[in-house]
Amino acid sequence: MKIAISVLIVAMISPQAHAGWLDGALLDAGAGLGGRAIGDVADKAYENAREAIARPDKPRMEGRIEAEGRSSPPSSSDEVRGARRIPGSVGIGVAKKGIRPEDVLSKYDFVPGDRVIFQDDFSDTDVGEFPRRWTLRGPDDSSSKAPVEVVQFDGRRWARYRPSNEDKDVSSSFYIRLNIGKNMPEKFTVEFDAMLPPYDGWLQHPEYRVLLINHGSTFRDYTYRTTKTNVVRIGSCGASAGSTELRFERGDGQIHRVAIRVNGTSVKAYLDGEVVANDPEGIVRPVTVIGMELAYRTGARVNPLMFTDFRVASGGKEMKAALETDGRIVARGIRFDSGSDVILPSSEATLSAVRALLAEDSSLKFSVEGHTDSQGTPDVNQPLSERRAKAVAGWLVDHGVASGRLTSKGWGVSRPVAGNDTPEGRAENRRVEFVKFR
Repeated sequence: MKIAISVLIVAMISPQAHAGWLDGALLDAGAGLGGRAIGDVADKAYENAREAIARPDKPRMEGRIEAEGRSSPPSSSDEVRGARRIPGSVGIGVAKKGIRPEDVLSKYDFVPGDRVIFQDDFSDTDVGEFPRRWTLRGPDDSSSKAPVEVVQFDGRRWARYRPSNEDKDVSSSFYIRLNIGKNMPEKFTVEFDAMLPPYDGWLQHPEYRVLLINHGSTFRDYTYRTTKTNVVRIGSCGASAGSTELRFERGDGQIHRVAIRVNGTSVKAYLDGEVVANDPEGIVRPVTVIGMELAYRTGARVNPLMFTDFRVASGGKEMKAALETDGRIVARGIRFDSGSDVILPSSEATLSAVRALLAEDSSLKFSVEGHTDSQGTPDVNQPLSERRAKAVAGWLVDHGVASGRLTSKGWGVSRPVAGNDTPEGRAENRRVEFVKFR
């Protein structure tokens, strides 16, 4: 009786919960477990169903998101951005091409580059227009381009692509307006927030393709050739870079953080802190063009692809070297939502590296100092920088650092290291510094 009630309740209120526990119940039953084991499953399912009624699952980003900003968003930005948390192994499927799951789900070691080369949150583009800091003109000029436009959603602006022709338009590629020169730096990183839309089967396969294009080649050479070099794919049902590939299901309609680290010919990709691709020969140098392709494998009716907060940064000094030469660590990998002092999960690698330095040298002490850009008024920025510095120091204390080894202060906008008239300059100024003291 409880089994029937549980199935009915969960099916009505939570398809996601239904899939989880019901599959387990059927698996146990199919394995020939006795009535007591099945009863235990029913009891657990019944309690889960009651809990689901009291605490329903977070809503998804469903519905149409129009250029005018019409949408059916969740009730708060925190609910949408909850997908950014650094997860465990949930959602990861079967690894391919020799990658073992235990290798893929390794420690999150991504640290952003410390000099911002390109930053775009689309705030300087009007809603409904093509992103002004990007261009359709790139190595693949001959291909058709489906429309991309800036939309407003969840308090931020996004570049959105939705196929306009169900039979033909299944992708759109565009490129950042950046004069790279002969080659990107040896070490650089790429980051962005991406909405991974629900999908109707493997054939649809919505994905974001980050194009790190080799000089003298065409885009299609590196997208469709067998080696698949210089393209990183992150999608709702898998990821790949170079000759490595991982299949999983993450098409939940929520926001996820994508991060890519390039070091010479090596490329490593992360999704919400999980390593999803890693190829030591995945990049052919030089890299002279950086772009994005938003793509589906078919043109069937689909949910749009959207991304924002796209950042390219070059690597700099290692933390220990910076501490020895400068007496301070400038950390731009510690991230907060705009106007917030809540540390985002993507900051964990940087924070953990600072904690490791403190653990290694028991005499080391830091003044944790927050800095903001010039957006907003001084009476907002000053206390915000203080709260952020205090939050970072609090994180370190919560993770084992003695409070007597840390102080915190905020400088607001008073100590810029770059101009505040460009997105890149503002990104440079938004930082947390760890200043050594005795």
